[in-house]
Amino acid sequence: PETQNHLLYAVSSEIFTGVTYPCDYQFGLTGTFALMLGIAIGLPPLWNRVTGESGVGLFALMDQGSNNGRGVIPSPPDPWTRIWGGWETARKGSAGDVVSLAARDSLIGETVRFDISSEEYFLIENRNNRIRGSVDIDSMRWSVSGLDVARGYVEVMLDSSGVTREAKTGVIIDVPNYDFGLPGSGLLIWHIDEKRIAAGLASQTVNAHRELRGIDLEEADGAQDIGYPSSFLFTDPSSGLWSDMWFDGNSQYEIANPAFANRPPSFGPDTYPDTRANSGANSFLRFDEISKPGKTMTFSVSNSLMMDGFPDRSLNMELAYDLTGDGKHEILGISDSLWWSLLDVTELNAIVALGADEKHLVLTNVNQTPQIAIASVKEGNVVLELFSFSTEDQSFQSNWTKSFTAELPKRLIGFPNESKVALSYNTKRVIVTSDSLWEEPAEEGLTARWGTSETVSDAASVVHVVGSGLTVTDTEGAVHTGFDQISFQSLVVAELDGDDGAEIIALDDNGSLYALNENLTFLSGFPVKAEASGGILIGQLSDTENPEIVTSTPSGDIRIFDWSGSELFNLAGDSLSRPKIISSFNGKNALVTSSEVWLFDETDSEVTSDWPTAHGDIMNRRFYQASAESPPSGGEGILSSSKTYCYPNPIEEGSATLRVTVENADEIMITVYDLAGLFVDRMEISPARPYEVNEIIWDVRNIESGVYLANVEASSGGKSDSKILKIAIVH
Repeated sequence: PETQNHLLYAVSSEIFTGVTYPCDYQFGLTGTFALMLGIAIGLPPLWNRVTGESGVGLFALMDQGSNNGRGVIPSPPDPWTRIWGGWETARKGSAGDVVSLAARDSLIGETVRFDISSEEYFLIENRNNRIRGSVDIDSMRWSVSGLDVARGYVEVMLDSSGVTREAKTGVIIDVPNYDFGLPGSGLLIWHIDEKRIAAGLASQTVNAHRELRGIDLEEADGAQDIGYPSSFLFTDPSSGLWSDMWFDGNSQYEIANPAFANRPPSFGPDTYPDTRANSGANSFLRFDEISKPGKTMTFSVSNSLMMDGFPDRSLNMELAYDLTGDGKHEILGISDSLWWSLLDVTELNAIVALGADEKHLVLTNVNQTPQIAIASVKEGNVVLELFSFSTEDQSFQSNWTKSFTAELPKRLIGFPNESKVALSYNTKRVIVTSDSLWEEPAEEGLTARWGTSETVSDAASVVHVVGSGLTVTDTEGAVHTGFDQISFQSLVVAELDGDDGAEIIALDDNGSLYALNENLTFLSGFPVKAEASGGILIGQLSDTENPEIVTSTPSGDIRIFDWSGSELFNLAGDSLSRPKIISSFNGKNALVTSSEVWLFDETDSEVTSDWPTAHGDIMNRRFYQASAESPPSGGEGILSSSKTYCYPNPIEEGSATLRVTVENADEIMITVYDLAGLFVDRMEISPARPYEVNEIIWDVRNIESGVYLANVEASSGGKSDSKILKIAIVH
């Protein structure tokens, strides 16, 4: 048989009695055969094989596209399938490109790829269904017959599309363009998620879940209705429409995106659909100035946060530092060699060729002649090589090399004024200079330090030992402990809230983000369920007075929070490209990952990042150098009224916390009265912690439900300041 169904059967004759073009109700077997051949050679089905729901509709062979052109002009496979099958390759694109894309059916037709991450990206192709000029089969049916009655689809296809028929049988044996069967012409933008594809390949469920498709079509009309139930009587959008294609003049796009009316379409962070990752993180990619349909279509690509030319996964950027002394940072990285480059050029200057083994970098002697140390493992030995940078000829020269039997350390540690390197292990530190090597005991647990000088040994510290929580020894020698039931994966120190003190920022093993004062009280707004893992960076990205907190999720998305715990950005990222350093570039604050440079607000030259690398500073010392200036006055008197409150309020359990933030106060007295003015309770915090948060627990188990007034009074040198808190108790 030459068709899927036959009108000569009795039941078919009854159903189609009086039909002018009965061939339009028959479907050829060409598409069916092509689909089955695809299944036979292992191409993944792109529909739900259990329910029959479409995944990408008639835009791909491995879905409803097999029946395009009445089953005679089936759609070619989608671009991911063509690439996966080895029949095509995609050209890599990046922000800053102006793309000219030939139609798929032309001899130079191509697909261009724009990465969201290494495993998630957009594939864009130009598909053209026109027979000649702006005429396709559907429009030709009307243009030839007039506006009253359209000619049959098969009749026009046979007469006008250029198909070749076998002389004796009349069977179609060749079609000049298998995109003739599409409903329109324009760009198709495919959203590819390799993780989802990998999870569904073996079970043939790549697109089985409508909300979790591995190969998804970004529908230009904003409906995203392919595969969903349809209530339309005459046109079923669930299999795909002409309006799903991207082109200048798409009226349905303008309905979904009225802000872009009367201008070429845009696909970006603020359109529907948008360019976010499947996780919901924002890629900030934008595709603008999409042209009218044609054999060649054009569009421009930009990214409002990422520097043009990135991501570049070949770079593996590691450090940023002003080597040349010109006030601009240079980049150091590892590819097939250790290299350095100006940040705005990324023309790699090789320092030394490298093998494929893991390596660690650090800068040392930065206050004298900056040197870079690199450690690698070769034949069971750690090889440590030190290079000095020459500002005269703008190059690195090798100073010395040491080799000794050991494993690669957890990290390298540099020194501000000495040409030596420390290799940090779990149980020891190995100190290496040009002519000597010795061992020192390792610090127990995870440690971060802070102080007003570069002398790390005299600094305050916070230490985390699993099972023992956090132990803080502050600059005055006071010790605070807490959170002994919590296991932390990351621990850093920075100044967040503008009081010139030090705050402790940590990630627990569940990915929650903590920000604590030196006495281990929470900053307002914390903890935050950041769902983060790995290191934490603290530094200036926005143009506010306070720094930002940079974390990343296990999948690689970058989540950036302000000092109060509010999320500012959720950037689409990559598990292979973690945040490396907060730096600056061309007058803008920059976040540098292994393969990306994200640009934010204008740089304030007087602001330095608190914890700009995973280990604190460019020397990996896990040390924050605090300001030596006296804490500034907040302008609110002895007591900071805006930072003094009770939580929770109302109190529904047996206790609550009274938080009092003071400046230079000696003691704090809290007296509680009922609404009749009768004394209820009194609590004292003495000595008070100046320029910090002070907290005390109020036990209300024996106090009746009702409304109470707490007079909070802070005093210093005979002066006092107070605030009345209204507190409700509900048992």
